[in-house]
Amino acid sequence: MERKEKALEQLRNQFRKLKKNRDLVFACEKEISGNRIKNILTNLFDSIYSDRIPFPFDGFHTIKGNAAKDCQLFTTELFSGNLNQAWISARKVQQRNRAVTVLHESWQALARDGSIRKKPGNQRVGRIVDWLDHELKQAKRLNLGSIVRQLCKPPFGCNIASAGMLIGVFVAARKELIALTRKDVTIGMAIWLQDAFQGNFLNMAALDETNVQLVSEEESGEWNSLLDGWDLERTYFGQKTFLEKAIDLDRQIPIPPSLYYRYELFKDRASEAVAIVEKWNNRIEQQFEHLQRAYERENAGNLSRGAASLIRLKQEMLSKEEAWTKEQFDQIESLIQRARQAAVQFFQKWLQTQVVIDPKAVGEYKHRMLKLIGENLKIMELHDEFQQLEEHVQKIVSDVDRRARIKVIVDEVKSFVESRRVTPASKVAELKGWLKTVKNMKSVLEDAKGKDNIPQITKAEGQIQDFEKSCREQLSAHKNRASLIWETELMSLQDVKNTAQEVRTLLTIYDGMEEDVEDFHVISRFLGIFENHYHHLASIDLTGDELNTKCNGFVEDVIEMLGDDDEIPWDIEETYKKFILSISEQRSSYAERWLDEHIPLDKKISTFDAKGANQLRAILQSPPAVLDKQQTGRVEHALKACNERLDNLEIDGLLARFQRLSKEARMIFLKRAQKII
Repeated sequence: MERKEKALEQLRNQFRKLKKNRDLVFACEKEISGNRIKNILTNLFDSIYSDRIPFPFDGFHTIKGNAAKDCQLFTTELFSGNLNQAWISARKVQQRNRAVTVLHESWQALARDGSIRKKPGNQRVGRIVDWLDHELKQAKRLNLGSIVRQLCKPPFGCNIASAGMLIGVFVAARKELIALTRKDVTIGMAIWLQDAFQGNFLNMAALDETNVQLVSEEESGEWNSLLDGWDLERTYFGQKTFLEKAIDLDRQIPIPPSLYYRYELFKDRASEAVAIVEKWNNRIEQQFEHLQRAYERENAGNLSRGAASLIRLKQEMLSKEEAWTKEQFDQIESLIQRARQAAVQFFQKWLQTQVVIDPKAVGEYKHRMLKLIGENLKIMELHDEFQQLEEHVQKIVSDVDRRARIKVIVDEVKSFVESRRVTPASKVAELKGWLKTVKNMKSVLEDAKGKDNIPQITKAEGQIQDFEKSCREQLSAHKNRASLIWETELMSLQDVKNTAQEVRTLLTIYDGMEEDVEDFHVISRFLGIFENHYHHLASIDLTGDELNTKCNGFVEDVIEMLGDDDEIPWDIEETYKKFILSISEQRSSYAERWLDEHIPLDKKISTFDAKGANQLRAILQSPPAVLDKQQTGRVEHALKACNERLDNLEIDGLLARFQRLSKEARMIFLKRAQKII
């Protein structure tokens, strides 16, 4: 803080020195005269703001003066076109004095009749208005933000308050010939003024988005002509057409402010008309789709509901007949007549299907048939059909006891079918039991049906038939599945296991059907024997000869086990031959893997040390039994190379020890070795 104060004091001292020197530089072409600094600066201001606008609006120099608030009020009323001598006279003293001082005495903007002049009497204000007039006629539109910025610059020197009032004077005197657009959309003055001010001063952001646009008398006449025709239009469709024309005209010619509120009134009325027509179209479309579905299903009841709804809609239209076109009346009348004819066409067939069997549902049935459908028939003026409907309902209700018994049967069928599910896991005994029940139910339904066409029974018959079909199809699938066992081939251990699993599944499915599963028990027993024998034969400890001997023994054993009445799907000798082929492939594969793993090249054996050579010799001395003669020869060859390597290692060891002996000892060793040889 101390350094800041020192720097500030230095600046002040420097300024005092410069002020004393009076070495002044001005950024303007005109020479500035004067002796005292105050006079010089005043002359400089006069030079820069040569056309400055007078603005003797008292109260701006104090917060309590309310000048900004009154200035905002004057500007708003000027833009609205309400400010004139009469309006000023009705204000309070302070507001009246301020308005008179600025607008009347200084700017001379009030004409003798009290209205706002097109060109104020003050020369400077008048020149600005002429300039704005010229610019507007040339460009056809002016941006308010740009105008305010130019008025605040030299040579005019307005502030935002005086610039706003000045533009308000310009607009007020031309309110019939200009329009406001914001973001290229015509906007009413009152709506625009809601966003135009930020506090008591014009909002520059709103001004930048706003243009003043010139509207000629000819263009204004086009709007008058359109609005006069719109005012006389009574139909909803015509209102929609005029709205579209107005929107199109607005793209070409902005709406004059004097006509804006009339346009908004008609626009709201047309928007309501469009909504009504859209709602009408939706109702027509919904009813058309409803009638179409009812026609496809030959449902006279639903046809009557749709037709009655259309008749009610037509009655609503007749209550305001002038708002609807002849084409719209013709459209709805056509639908009504088509629905009426279809209802008559399908009535008899539909009526016979309308029954009730549950005593608890009688009340709802009578309400639907007489109160709803019956009233629809009356609205459609189908009196004969209504009388037939009454007679039918009376007959059905009187016969409800019999139909109640039918309901019990129908419910039993529904419960039986829905509580049982036919799947590939369903057992044969269970399926056959269900088919017996189905047979009894079909007989009961047939007796209950009699000669009448009762939809509920027809539906129940369909359900029980579908269920019966599912049961029979599943029984057939089980039979086919069981027969496939006799077509299986046993080539490997996996085939044996898969077939054994399938047989176990079939034994479960046929549980309780002993006469059908006797063969499966035999097959299951022999599959177990096959699996046990396969494991024995697959032992790698058996030689080839031992394998064949053991296999022949197993074949004899199985043939002996098979009784005279026993039957299995496979030939025993052929099956075991296939087992031998599968096992031989496994043995061969195992032998190759063992040889690849344990027999190195001769060149590599010759590099082994004593430990490695001894380990390899131990392995080669105990080869697996699965090796054939050729593979055994490879083992013997490798074993020989291994022994040779060990002998060489022994000789090398003896020579090393021999070299460490003394000369006398070497001679003694050689003599003794000679004797051994």
